[in-house]
Amino acid sequence: MSLRVLAFASLTTLLFALPACGSSDGDSGATTTDTTGDTASDVAGDTAGSDTVEADTIGADAIAANGLTLASPFGVNLVQHPVKNPLDPAQSEGAVEGILSVRRKSAPVDTAEVTVNGVALVSIGNGDYEIPNTTDVTGAAAGATLKVVVKDAGDTLTYDVPCPTEVVITAPVEDAPVTEGQSLTVAWTGVIGYDHPLLDPAFGLYRYHASSGTFLGYSPLDMPKVSATDTSVTVTLPENNKPQYVAELRIPGTFVATAKYDGIHCGLVRRVLLTNQL
Repeated sequence: MSLRVLAFASLTTLLFALPACGSSDGDSGATTTDTTGDTASDVAGDTAGSDTVEADTIGADAIAANGLTLASPFGVNLVQHPVKNPLDPAQSEGAVEGILSVRRKSAPVDTAEVTVNGVALVSIGNGDYEIPNTTDVTGAAAGATLKVVVKDAGDTLTYDVPCPTEVVITAPVEDAPVTEGQSLTVAWTGVIGYDHPLLDPAFGLYRYHASSGTFLGYSPLDMPKVSATDTSVTVTLPENNKPQYVAELRIPGTFVATAKYDGIHCGLVRRVLLTNQL
């Protein structure tokens, strides 16, 4: 289960900037199907909706001549304290989570073999493949590089996707007692700003009831904005009828272009669980 927490500060930008997400509209221009995807700096000059951008703007080998493409707008995320659902384990979050979409000339491909560091993803239909939530993805760690491979009908796409270096939430401490209305400063160490044209680092708060797997967010508009150079945020804890708060920091890593408007990144989700004094 890939927990879709839409709390990125630039979510609106993402929704409007990716009209062709999951599709390259049949664009071609490559002579090889073995690619190594380019970073965001290579696509910075692209103009959404323009058909005049040359394929080599993102690297001549980034678009397969046969139209096979990969996209993952929310990326592959390394999750601290993944949310478990004891009532329905299949809906639990994994320590490595993400959905990857495979298309061939805009059409969904459900016959592909998709792997991350050699771990096979599960087809969930419509060209989407999910990382199993019970699988240990060896080598998936902060500061490492993920090897993402797509194979279909004799064609292969390969991407090296770098993960951000480790970010540690240093305050508050795990399981610290807190109450509604309290001013809370969340501090961290590590780099949170990377070369991604669509997503920014983001902070979020959640209400959490572990025994039922309930994980409820607050409006992103009520959360403090996070800049790439910040090392802390301060927030007033809102109402919560659940036993715990979860403070969360999301760090999208470097964007790797996979097609004209598509790409993939590795991100960190770092959380601290707090005990709500009801």
